[in-house]
Amino acid sequence: MVEINLYQPGKLNIKASFPSEWNELLQREIEAIAKYLLTPFKIPETAKAGILLSILKSRTRLPLNFKEYLDPADIVLYGYPLLDFIFTENTLTNQPYQKIKLPGFFSPVVYGPASDFNSITCGEFEDTEQFFFQFTESPSHEPLARIASVLFREKDVPYMRFDPQKGRHIAYDADKLFHKFLKLPPYMLYAIFIWYSGCRSMLKKIFVNAFEGEGTEEPDPMVFTKCIHAGAGSKNGTRDQVRMLNLKEYFFDMELEAIKAKELKKEYEKR
Repeated sequence: MVEINLYQPGKLNIKASFPSEWNELLQREIEAIAKYLLTPFKIPETAKAGILLSILKSRTRLPLNFKEYLDPADIVLYGYPLLDFIFTENTLTNQPYQKIKLPGFFSPVVYGPASDFNSITCGEFEDTEQFFFQFTESPSHEPLARIASVLFREKDVPYMRFDPQKGRHIAYDADKLFHKFLKLPPYMLYAIFIWYSGCRSMLKKIFVNAFEGEGTEEPDPMVFTKCIHAGAGSKNGTRDQVRMLNLKEYFFDMELEAIKAKELKKEYEKR
């Protein structure tokens, strides 16, 4: 947090704490950012002004006519730099929605995964990745709703489970509530996407060796599916069993394997 002071002699004197990184943002502030980023502004500064004022309103009690006391030059010079963390790198990992009441009188409350991808499984990540790439290539409402319908479920409903009577693994049917997620406000779905993107980016920073070499070619939407197939076997079990594993635990194993492979390569090159 940084301390700021809105001051105009005899008119305005307000001190406030202003967020300095993504995880200090409140849910309503993330939603405001999502709203402004979704709006096609002709002038990017218009979006910045809207976000800045939204956060100020969220953090302070401003008089109704406070805009009259703000100097546009001061806003650009001192206010816009406060938003640099938003427009440089997305590092949001705190879950903005622990639970969501889906639209409709008889619709259920659904619960989201823990912050920082700490609770999602390989299966959830594999299935959301296709919609992540779909949205980045051609932004629309549907892939955002698909991501949410995979990640948010009724309480204590696992994404993958083993049915001993049927002798097979059964995946959660993310289609059954998809039409409800489609009715959520676009800014909510985009806020979930911002969180997903932030957590996804942090994976690359935590598991550096596992991601080494990524970005040298065109993005591959199937890359994690290939990782699951590669990891299935005597150690991790079948493909369905891998899909039940905790995502970060699986990446930790891949990180160790990548480090081991690099060490073996160095030893081989010394010979």
